[in-house]
Amino acid sequence: MATHRFNETALAPEIAFQTVIQVLEASDTLSARRRPITPAALSRCVCAQSAAPRPTLARIQDALVQIQGWREQLLTREVLRHRRQLVAMQADLHAQERTLAINKAYLARMIDDADAILQNSLTGFPAPSPSAANGPRPLQ
Repeated sequence: MATHRFNETALAPEIAFQTVIQVLEASDTLSARRRPITPAALSRCVCAQSAAPRPTLARIQDALVQIQGWREQLLTREVLRHRRQLVAMQADLHAQERTLAINKAYLARMIDDADAILQNSLTGFPAPSPSAANGPRPLQ
């Protein structure tokens, strides 16, 4: 039976890009908290934000070089600024979704409670009258 070896070079650019984006987001997080942006701090932050394996310090330093290059170029600097705005909008949307989910669950519970009260307050249906037992009367 032949063995197939996974081709790591095919995924390397995508993994490198994801590492750069993770480092970018981690550096924005550290910057917002007014914390020093060091490779070790970025490594901890990336690990806390992602379930993916922790990138090596060499990969983090390479990512920092790429980010610095993006920040120095006018076009990519504007793209970074716009991306930061989009990330903030996405975070706001997630917060609103959580609030809506809480409200939806609360309303569903209130409806269930109202239905339970109504069901418990049901009185027996009135017995049918003898004239109704003969069937419906024809229209005249």
